[in-house]
Amino acid sequence: MDHTQNTDKPTRGLTNREVRKYVAKRLPFENGNKTIFGEWVTDDTYAVYSYGRHWPLFVWERTTERWYENEEKYSVTTTRHRTHTNPYPEKSTIPVSLAFARKLSVEGYPAVAAARVIHGAFDEVFG
Repeated sequence: MDHTQNTDKPTRGLTNREVRKYVAKRLPFENGNKTIFGEWVTDDTYAVYSYGRHWPLFVWERTTERWYENEEKYSVTTTRHRTHTNPYPEKSTIPVSLAFARKLSVEGYPAVAAARVIHGAFDEVFG
């Protein structure tokens, strides 16, 4: 990968309160009970997940240099995970649907943009 971030996870699991600094720097991490983790999924895409890759909380994309936030709610615990992992609580993220966040975290922004150009509104096609 061409990004300059360290790709090694910490040697111990982090507390939920420790993870935000890893997210903000886009560093790979995993919390102690392995329910929250962040990783580079492509050279240009970093994602933070709650309880597995099926539920991305935040996705950062190099193409746009922006954070996208899954706006869908699931549980009290996942909401708490979102609070602990929000990369910049004082700044806004771009709210997106779960379907959009999933596609973005798997295929990256170019694939999402291409789908929107070809098919129109993203959520009408993939949501």
